[in-house]
Formats: sequence, structure tokens, C-alpha cells
Amino acid sequence: FVGKSVRGEGTFNGIQLVFETDPDVEIELDLNPPLVVDSTAGPSSVSVIVDIDGWFRDGNGALVDPATGNEGGVNESLIEENIKVLLEAFEDDDLDGKR
Repeated sequence: FVGKSVRGEGTFNGIQLVFETDPDVEIELDLNPPLVVDSTAGPSSVSVIVDIDGWFRDGNGALVDPATGNEGGVNESLIEENIKVLLEAFEDDDLDGKR
């Protein structure tokens, strides 16, 4: 996992695979409303929803082989972009995982 942003191990169509993103992938999530942290505020919790199923789908919703998203693969850009847009973070003080 050293030097990787995301690493996943599993199977696709019965074949073992490892998926790893390029280490220079950056993901920034905006919280809306913004989370305020200061000395007078109590503890806050943030939930992050990770839609892994959506990472490995093309624009038509068809599955793509995760191994083709590894560095130099034909779906590297597609899967990296999916990862960026399919992460969601929000303040979740009641810890229910919902907005």
C-alpha cells in the first residue's frame, strides 16, 4: 500500500486482481454546510460515503474490469475520475450515516 492512494484486492469474473490508483490522485471534499472546529464547539463527527460499485462502471453503467484501471490501463482515467466524484462527506453528529 506504500505510495498508493487506493488499493483494492478481489475478483472480477472469477479472476483474482489487485487495483491500485496512481499516488498523485488527489481528492478534496467540500462539506456543506462547512464544519466549524474551534475551542468552544463540542465534538463533531463526519461520515464519508464510498460508492465502490460506481467506481468500476462506464458512462452507460456497464461494469469495467478493475484491473484495466491500474496505471497505464485503458480505464485508468475513467476509474480515477469515478473515485473523485463518487465520494461524499458530511457532518454526521447523530452517527446515522445520513444527511
